[in-house]
Amino acid sequence: NEFACTGSDTIIVYDYCREVILNMPNLFTPNGDGTNETFIPITQPGDDLNFLMSHIKSMDFTVLNRWGQTLYASKDQLPNWNGRSMDTGEVVSSGTYFWIFNYSDVSGKSVSINGYVQVSQ
Repeated sequence: NEFACTGSDTIIVYDYCREVILNMPNLFTPNGDGTNETFIPITQPGDDLNFLMSHIKSMDFTVLNRWGQTLYASKDQLPNWNGRSMDTGEVVSSGTYFWIFNYSDVSGKSVSINGYVQVSQ
């Protein structure tokens, strides 16, 4: 301008705004054998972690026991529960646990899903 001031800005341009679809498994086995150790979302075929993280704007994930106590919670990171209580660090007992997952993606869609997961030792 007339005062010799300049400015700049940054934008993020996405190739396309396809909605992110995440599904949660219904069983995992955090027993130390190296297979199926964590409770993480299942993506659509062809989607990778970089795609997911660059196309999700916000995430909120919680796992509760049968008494409604929070065993695991994460915010703005991909859920990855290892079957341990976040308070005690101990592996939870085999059983069924309730989860709630809210996320929004760059297409403008907000998703709220919930369900149950079986933990088997």
